[in-house]
Amino acid sequence: MIDEEITAEEEREAALLAQALDRGNADSPPEEALEAAALLRYSVDAAPLDPGRCEAILAQVLSEARPLRPEPARGWSWLRWLLPVGGLASAAAIAALLLQSPSGATALPAPDRALLEAQARAAADPDPEAGAALAENMGLHRERVLDALGARYGR
Repeated sequence: MIDEEITAEEEREAALLAQALDRGNADSPPEEALEAAALLRYSVDAAPLDPGRCEAILAQVLSEARPLRPEPARGWSWLRWLLPVGGLASAAAIAALLLQSPSGATALPAPDRALLEAQARAAADPDPEAGAALAENMGLHRERVLDALGARYGR
């Protein structure tokens, strides 16, 4: 017994429900009606699906399905790039240092006799006069060493 007229919305829902029941899918079927129809259909005889219909549904699903994308590697995947890049950067830094630095050792001037005597006198006698002589001789020797290093390294 129908008391009211059927509306356009109800007709649309009925069409979607029929499509969902027939094909197994619809754009947006009415959920409550779909659940009720499914309960009624499967309560009778478990509604077996014939093999031809099953194959048609499977073919449709497979044709519309998107392929799965592999999940990106997580965790230590950045290490795969860090090690080679770090190794190349280290090799470049070592090569730059080897190309810039002169090869061989720098010959430094030996301390002269006056410096050695001033050191011996300052060690034997803690006299302020011996300390002053040592400081003067050390200053002269330091200048000769720094001049030799400056000539070697261009500074």
